[in-house]
Amino acid sequence: MTFHIGLIGGGNITETHARAARAIPGVEISAIHGANAKKIAPLCREHGGTPYHDFDAFLNHRPMDLVIIGSPSGLHAAQGIAAARRGLHVLTSSPKNQSKSPPRAPTPSSRPQNNPKSSSA
Repeated sequence: MTFHIGLIGGGNITETHARAARAIPGVEISAIHGANAKKIAPLCREHGGTPYHDFDAFLNHRPMDLVIIGSPSGLHAAQGIAAARRGLHVLTSSPKNQSKSPPRAPTPSSRPQNNPKSSSA
């Protein structure tokens, strides 16, 4: 069974995530999203996956089971909630929030309905 991963971000941490993911048997990079096409294209060439500039199109990519967020930390909450609402598991590179407002955690309403990957806990 293959586990398909999507990566968010085009920086050094995303490169690290890609290398680590590819070292795990049965894991495949499915898609990579980023604002800078010049950074995303080489990542896709080296590690596989479809490049995306449009975040909604990226989230709609299938197969994809999990996203790993390596974008700037101020984007993590919004990107993670959007991915969870699409039924994707979410990992972030850093839990810290650099904005002045507190981060918003996913709520039961952010979990997709009738999705066996979602937890009711």
